[in-house]
Amino acid sequence: MSHVFTMLSPKGGAGKTTLSLVLAGELAEAGRVQGKSVTLIDADPNQPITSWKAMGQAPDNIKVITDKDDTGDTIRTNIKTAKAQSDFVIVDTEGTANVRVLRAVPLSSLIIIPISDSMLDLTEAAKSVRLVKDFAEDLGRPIPYVLIRTRADAAIISREAKAVAEIVAAQGLPLLDTALINRGAYKSIIRFGTTLHGLSDAEAPGLKTARSNAKAVMEAIAAFYTDAVSGQRSATQAA
Repeated sequence: MSHVFTMLSPKGGAGKTTLSLVLAGELAEAGRVQGKSVTLIDADPNQPITSWKAMGQAPDNIKVITDKDDTGDTIRTNIKTAKAQSDFVIVDTEGTANVRVLRAVPLSSLIIIPISDSMLDLTEAAKSVRLVKDFAEDLGRPIPYVLIRTRADAAIISREAKAVAEIVAAQGLPLLDTALINRGAYKSIIRFGTTLHGLSDAEAPGLKTARSNAKAVMEAIAAFYTDAVSGQRSATQAA
C-alpha cells in the first residue's frame, strides 16, 4: 500500500518544498534496507524539485515526476503512477489553490500544512483546513490533515510564535509538537541536489543537528498518520 502525503498552503514561501525534500530524504534513508522508495511529484510551476533531481546527486530510491500541466489534467494520473511505483508519494504543490491542488487533495492519505511563526501563515493555513474539510464532507469520509511549523527558531520562541500556537490550540487544529527548525543544512540540500544523508560536514553547517531534527519530523508525521489511520479504522468498525 502506497501513502500519499500532499503539502498544502495557498501561500508561497511557507516551506513546502524544503519540507518535501527533507521528508523524502528521511523516508528514503529509513526504507533503504527494506527496499522501499519515494516518489516526489513536483507540481510547482517553478519546478524546484525537478531542478534538484537534475543535479544527479539524489539517492536511487527517490524518483521525481514533474507535473507540468497547469490545467490540473495530469495530476491525478501522476499520483496514481507514483503510487504504483513507490511506497511513499510526496506531492509538492504551488502556493495557490488552483485546479491541480484541488485534484490532488482527494487522492491524499495525509495533508501536511506547513506554517511559519506568523499570523499571515496561520490565516492562509485556515484556508487550507477549510478546503480539506469541504472535500471530506463532499466525499463522505475524513481526510487527515496536520499543521507543522517550518523555519522555526531553534533558540527562542517569539511572541508571535506563541500567539500562533495559542490560536491553533484554541481552534482545536492538529499541530505537530516537532517543528522543522531553520537550519543551514536544509539550504545545502537544494544547493547540492541531495539529501541530508548525501552531504558532508564541509558542505552543510550543523549537519548532525539537522539530521536529528529531520528524523524527528519524519517520526512525528509518521506517528500522526498512523494514529489517524487507526482512528479511521476504529470509526469504520464502530459504524
